[in-house]
Amino acid sequence: MKKKDIIIGETYIVKVSGKLAHVYITNESPYGGWDGLNITTKRAVRIKSAARLRRRADPLPDEKKHTNHPHRFGPGRTSKPKGG
Repeated sequence: MKKKDIIIGETYIVKVSGKLAHVYITNESPYGGWDGLNITTKRAVRIKSAARLRRRADPLPDEKKHTNHPHRFGPGRTSKPKGG
């Protein structure tokens, strides 16, 4: 992505520690780049370059809706498989 395409307050797919993660951009950093919040881990993230941003992320589904769904772990399972 390009620097001009980044919107503060939006969520993007960002490469963080070698993995793609959903990151909410909180503000522009005074040192260049952006500060953000990794949605999954709730940790602060510093994005130094627009090259780390892949694309704008679609909104994540409300996790509360799906937490107790009987097929959450696959058909016929109501809990996580053991030993894996």
